[in-house]
Amino acid sequence: MKSFELRFEEGAGPAWMAGRVATVFGEAGSIEGQSVAWSRESGAKTSVVAEVGGQLRCAFDARAALEVLRTESYREPAKPVTRFLPFHYHKVPGVLRIKIGQALAAMEKPGFPAWPIDPSGDALRWLLGERGGEWPGGKKFALVLSHDVDTADGMQFAPRLLDIEARHGVPAVYSLVTSTYAIEKKFLRDVLAAGGEIAWHSDLHDNRIAFEDEPGIRCRIESARGFLEEFDVRGFRSPSLCRTPTLLRVAAERFTWDSSIPDTGPGGGCASVQPFLVGSMLEVPLTLPMDADLVFRRRDPKTWPDAWMEKARFIRDVGGCAVLCTHPETHFSGHRAAWEAYDEFLKRVKELDPWICVPRAIAARTKEAA
Repeated sequence: MKSFELRFEEGAGPAWMAGRVATVFGEAGSIEGQSVAWSRESGAKTSVVAEVGGQLRCAFDARAALEVLRTESYREPAKPVTRFLPFHYHKVPGVLRIKIGQALAAMEKPGFPAWPIDPSGDALRWLLGERGGEWPGGKKFALVLSHDVDTADGMQFAPRLLDIEARHGVPAVYSLVTSTYAIEKKFLRDVLAAGGEIAWHSDLHDNRIAFEDEPGIRCRIESARGFLEEFDVRGFRSPSLCRTPTLLRVAAERFTWDSSIPDTGPGGGCASVQPFLVGSMLEVPLTLPMDADLVFRRRDPKTWPDAWMEKARFIRDVGGCAVLCTHPETHFSGHRAAWEAYDEFLKRVKELDPWICVPRAIAARTKEAA
């Protein structure tokens, strides 16, 4: 798919795009007028966005380019090798899985979308007049805290994260796998009592649900009906963020929101820190670096709050939604250094004064605005 790089003229465009580059999928044309943004074709600087008669005009289809990013149609769905194993990949010791992940991360080549910040989708939204920042109470951005409980190990340590959130008086969403380990229902009731939310993280964390056909996906969702109804589950996140158009289409039949698409990585992203609709379902992109991303990049937990805060400030400036995902497992966020990092992040991010909420609250606002 053809693409070009878009840069704003100095002093033009949003302040958060200063010095940044947006990737646009589509054909780059040229336009007359007061140049606002430009691209470089065959070595020549060409105006691709201009102010004409007091209005912005693009020499490309910005709406179509944004749709390419939201649907991730610029890439083929990533298919993790774990789905082909003859046994559940969690049988591989966590320490070994971390070493494999770190080796793979070291071999990654820079590409699109850029990590940890890629403003491409939000630059297109800005050009289309969708400026963001309209959050309750006049807040400049939203913050969603989420945790994926993948295993029994994660179930054991999840209450430690809830304790930290209780100290800060903030809600969070916990995503549970329903056919792998014993779910502590008292813990789930405690989450709800604290204003949090419960989401579904598939029946098995085998990284295969995204690649099932529609009947297969529906069957797996149906297997969790009791859990979904008991805890009024309205949200979904796919294991390892594996996602396909088929999965999202079927998920929209049962869930009001999904959070399986990151803004940048792993395996693609929508390059936007703003929620958007996938049919009737709200997509709430993961926008802060996951603990797994940081572990695979060999970042010491002491540096995690800095990484999260750097991205949170960018999201505040854009007026978007900061979404953090951690995993209570021992090899990710199930240990003291990670708990201290999370506690420090909550202390610091509250100083930015976000609207701290759960995804169902954002979905409700979106429905009311429709």
